[in-house]
Amino acid sequence: LLLVGCLAVSTIIELLSMWNLTKVEIQLCNMLSPEEPSVSLGSYNWGL
Repeated sequence: LLLVGCLAVSTIIELLSMWNLTKVEIQLCNMLSPEEPSVSLGSYNWGL
């Protein structure tokens, strides 16, 4: 049961860090290509 709890906590931490990384990645895309239309989380392809 303790192992299941640790797995759940680590999964939540991993998902939060992936969400943060995605936001940083989108900001970087927008900074590196100012002439293109800006990318947002709504238009991000989550299937990849």
